[in-house]
Amino acid sequence: MQRDLEGMLLHSMKMIFTFIHGFFERSIPTYFVVHPARNESNRQI
Repeated sequence: MQRDLEGMLLHSMKMIFTFIHGFFERSIPTYFVVHPARNESNRQI
């Protein structure tokens, strides 16, 4: 019983970690790419 519980906990932690990692991998590069472009366009105007 306890082994199943530990396995489930480990699995859910792994799922959460992969989700967070994928989320940051997608959002951080776009964040850094978009913001300098925005600042440049603001300067030109």
